[in-house]
Amino acid sequence: MNFTNVSIENFRGIRKCNISDLGLVNVFFGKNNCGKSTLLEALFLMSGPSNPTLPIIVNNIRQLVSSSEDDILTDFYGLNAENEIKIKGEGNNKREVCVSMIKSQSNQVDLSQLTQNNTEQSGKKFGLKIAYRIGDSEKIHHSELIVDPNDENKANAKTEKGYEEGMYAEYIPSGNIMLHTNEKLAQIIIEKREAEIVEALKLIEPKIKDIQLIDKKIMVDVGLSSRLPVNVLGDGVRKILSILLAIHSAKGGMLMIDEIDNGLHYSVMQNLWKVILHACKKNDTQIFVSTHSADLVSALVEVFNQEDMAETSVSAYKLVKKEDDELVALRYDKEKLTYVINQEMEVR
Repeated sequence: MNFTNVSIENFRGIRKCNISDLGLVNVFFGKNNCGKSTLLEALFLMSGPSNPTLPIIVNNIRQLVSSSEDDILTDFYGLNAENEIKIKGEGNNKREVCVSMIKSQSNQVDLSQLTQNNTEQSGKKFGLKIAYRIGDSEKIHHSELIVDPNDENKANAKTEKGYEEGMYAEYIPSGNIMLHTNEKLAQIIIEKREAEIVEALKLIEPKIKDIQLIDKKIMVDVGLSSRLPVNVLGDGVRKILSILLAIHSAKGGMLMIDEIDNGLHYSVMQNLWKVILHACKKNDTQIFVSTHSADLVSALVEVFNQEDMAETSVSAYKLVKKEDDELVALRYDKEKLTYVINQEMEVR
């Protein structure tokens, strides 16, 4: 269910962006505040339009926990609700998503686009409505979120009956290295696949012999008289475990990781890419990661040149924000990225 091309309009600070020739593994790099995180958030919204709470979730990721009308408005380019958010993906999987705002006491709400039995509320409350089309079907589906202006912690989410989302996607924000790992590991143990996790972790910590979930704690065998909690190991092991479990959980779907290099020493970055490329290929998980680390990009080039990695589809993009807020994605294939690194040219 991979995407090869994506377009984004009017989301946060991105007026428009077109990305082509996406691979199974996709890396985005560029200056701070160029739009890397926003791009990943847009992909996350595209992955689950039947869930109208996703725009609120991406705000919460940025520590914007309020759901006031002004806070919801920050999702729209120029803080202008007239700028509908449009995200389109093409490839083996196709989908078009349009997010618009229902403004309180507004005469601009298109009632024909609302789901049934919501028109009486639309002028009194505020929220979001999402229209989306999946695959080659001409049918347009709808979902919406209506926030109670008297209590911004309460909202009424309505989804279209009969529609079932066929894609699983996950977003790992910057700095969050242990996200629902217990539940994911439990499922892998049930499927008797924990040996795959151990083999991957050995690239980072060769002493690891086994991993188990015991009394809600992730425990690892490193050759001592008893297992140790994974928490006492380094951040590198824990972060790579989190990434690995997320790739397995998103099998056949999408995974977005913001600032993947956070907390990692440059010496483990080649092994990190080996883990990611092998796991993504095995699980058919399309992954999108952002970084501002030249070391991480250099490590990717080194892994590129290893024979057993040659068949994995990888694309790298330098993101450049133009003055008119168009986000330009300059694609680097394996040969071009290798040349840039070898010439010690700037990639950040």
